Amino acid sequence: MVCGTVLADSAAAPVVFDATHHLATIKYLTVGDVLMFRVARGCSQGAHVSWAPSSAARLVKAANAAGGKTAAVVLKPRRPRVAFRLIGSLPGGTAIAGMIRRA
Repeated sequence: MVCGTVLADSAAAPVVFDATHHLATIKYLTVGDVLMFRVARGCSQGAHVSWAPSSAARLVKAANAAGGKTAAVVLKPRRPRVAFRLIGSLPGGTAIAGMIRRA
């Protein structure tokens, strides 16, 4: 759960990657064959988030922070072998970046 939003309804605990810190290249999906990212350090300020190429994954769910910006996203890769970058910006100009490269 992030900012009051349930990201997964599985009995198994999914992995939520913290994109507010440096991320190593992500190679594996979590429960439900998705990727979950926390993109804000709390619920008071969210981030603007995108991924490139945008065709590589679809948004399954998002948790909002105050002000309607994003606190977390759940992305589903569109193909088994896919690569994309998570891109975002937090208030104050802090950048979020992560590389996803499915084996």
